[in-house]
Amino acid sequence: MYRVRWSKAAMRGLLEIWRASSAGERRNISDAQDALEGRLRLDPLSEGESRSRGRRVTFEPPLAIIFRPEADGQTVSILRVRLFRPRTP
Repeated sequence: MYRVRWSKAAMRGLLEIWRASSAGERRNISDAQDALEGRLRLDPLSEGESRSRGRRVTFEPPLAIIFRPEADGQTVSILRVRLFRPRTP
């Protein structure tokens, strides 16, 4: 089980998203945050897609995060968060 740590930049980004959202959107944001943290606690090395410098990206609408499993093998750091809206055909 991994410990999830939010960077200051990621927390600021999440706060900005939260403040700009309606009450209904906030519920979706909270649900997405819970789902992302739960998946990262279990197996961050298999979550999402790999990126440079040991970083990974994953999505849980309406959020997308960039994260990094740390070398200690016990911590995963969320580095950035942004809104993500899947494309509709």
